[in-house]
Amino acid sequence: MRSLEANKKPLSTSTIVVASKPLRFGNELTAAQLQEVEWPAKSLPVGAFAKILDILNGGKRIVLTERAGAEQQGHRPGPARHAVGDAG
Repeated sequence: MRSLEANKKPLSTSTIVVASKPLRFGNELTAAQLQEVEWPAKSLPVGAFAKILDILNGGKRIVLTERAGAEQQGHRPGPARHAVGDAG
């Protein structure tokens, strides 16, 4: 068993943005509702954002799909993708 642990390779990760609080349909998305977390690099969701500024730099964003925050989901938070849209 010891040799298996010694041969373990460190997991490669990247940063993605997830909802830290519930997102309600029609509300403007703010940095206070988001957080950056480490995610396994080999399983990054298509279209996930790497940094909070990547989402908010394009202008006002509106929540299009309601999402529960990580605390309410009872598990690891999901990526903030397909949940926001441009306001203009």
